[in-house]
Parts: sequence; structure tokens; C-alpha cells
Amino acid sequence: GAGAKFDVVYIGTILHYESVLSRTLKNPLWTRARFKALISWPHNMSLWDKWEEILRNNDEDGQVLAQAYYREHQAEMDEGAVVSW
Repeated sequence: GAGAKFDVVYIGTILHYESVLSRTLKNPLWTRARFKALISWPHNMSLWDKWEEILRNNDEDGQVLAQAYYREHQAEMDEGAVVSW
């Protein structure tokens, strides 16, 4: 009811400095934690650019083709990447 306390969890990526998530993180009335999910970027981002191009420019087949490209180049694409999970 009115006045009852409850927990709210936001999980997301800040895409704009005035997004709901961004404003909530700045609000001192909220208890918050902020962390990077990607600690270190992959060394060869050009392979990821190619993967995105395949994904976006192949209509219905984009996901399947991008997944095949990733499987073929996974070691090179993941090299240098460090994630927090």
C-alpha cells in the first residue's frame, strides 16, 4: 500500500546522459552501484565491425550469418576482451 517500501533493480547501459537509468544513478535518494561489464575491449575491433555489418545488412539471414562468422573467428574476436562475469 501507500508508504510501503520495496526494492527496485535497474540493470542497463547508459546510452544518453539524461536517460532514466542515468538520472537514477545521479539521484542521492537511491542506493546505487555502478560497474563496467566489459573491463577490457577486444584487441581487434575491426572483426567486430565486420560482424556488425554482417548482422545488419543481411535481413533475415543476418543473425545466422553473423553467428557463423563469430564461430569462425571467435578466438581472434575474443582476444584481449575481459568481462566482469
